[in-house]
Amino acid sequence: MKTATIIGLSLGMLALLATTAHSINSQTGTCAAPFLKIGISARAFGMGDAQVALVDDSSSIYWNPAGLAKIARGDLTFTDNEWLSDIRYNFVGLGYNLGKLGAFGFGLSYLNYGDIQGYDPQGNPTVIFGARDMAVYLSYARSLYSSFRIGANFKYVVQKVDVESGGAVAMDLGLQYETPLKGLSLGFSAANLGSELKLADQSAKLPVNIRSGLAYTLPLASGKFAVVTAFDLVKPVDNEFQYNFGEEVSIMGVIIARVGYKANTDIAGFCTGLGFKHSFGRIGLRLDYAYTTIKESELGNTHQVTLGIGF
Repeated sequence: MKTATIIGLSLGMLALLATTAHSINSQTGTCAAPFLKIGISARAFGMGDAQVALVDDSSSIYWNPAGLAKIARGDLTFTDNEWLSDIRYNFVGLGYNLGKLGAFGFGLSYLNYGDIQGYDPQGNPTVIFGARDMAVYLSYARSLYSSFRIGANFKYVVQKVDVESGGAVAMDLGLQYETPLKGLSLGFSAANLGSELKLADQSAKLPVNIRSGLAYTLPLASGKFAVVTAFDLVKPVDNEFQYNFGEEVSIMGVIIARVGYKANTDIAGFCTGLGFKHSFGRIGLRLDYAYTTIKESELGNTHQVTLGIGF
């Protein structure tokens, strides 16, 4: 009965993902709020954004809300992302697992473009103005069985350019499944399903993003080392299929090295990163760094730092 229920729920989610992926093929170049496509968490960046089956902390709010159900109790994450052209992108996420009641989460992402020089139709400088993007997340996840988790986000998205601003509401859906093969997990998510965002006199849909992936954890030397291999297949609303690969090696559960690659993307390619974990009683500390190379070198490469606290 349990297996039949899991299969039924999985097929239902897959049908939704497939339908959504088919519907977005004709929407190339029409999305608003492109900042929603920028990932969060230095761990994820260091592994080439291959996270949908693997994520297990409060960064699940972005990658796959089902992962919140894997939090032991409470988890807080803060990411500072030095993005392209000195643009700053920050995320803070909080998750708390109440056991049978499920896990709840709150997230806030904020992107500041800094000062932007305006120009008139003849190319002459005019005023300097600002632009900012923000998304607020409310999340819920639950383990239906020990091996099967589902989750959802409800979020409000805001874009502001000079004196013009616009907003939209959206939701994300996700699931994770621990297969009978020990160490192998599967994940699926559909992000940014919602209303159009209107800014000034223009309206556009949000960048729907479909992810499916797997992750395999292989413990070595009686658990002193662990190797994690992850792969995500991604279908964005405004691009072709993308392929994200990631590898993570953990030494004594304290020092972590990561490498990843994002294939068939317009911008990012090779990624790498380092992590550190340590526990102080019931408090667990995580510090991660990632470096991402950008194909268009004049844009500069990117750096991400994430501080995580489990409590």
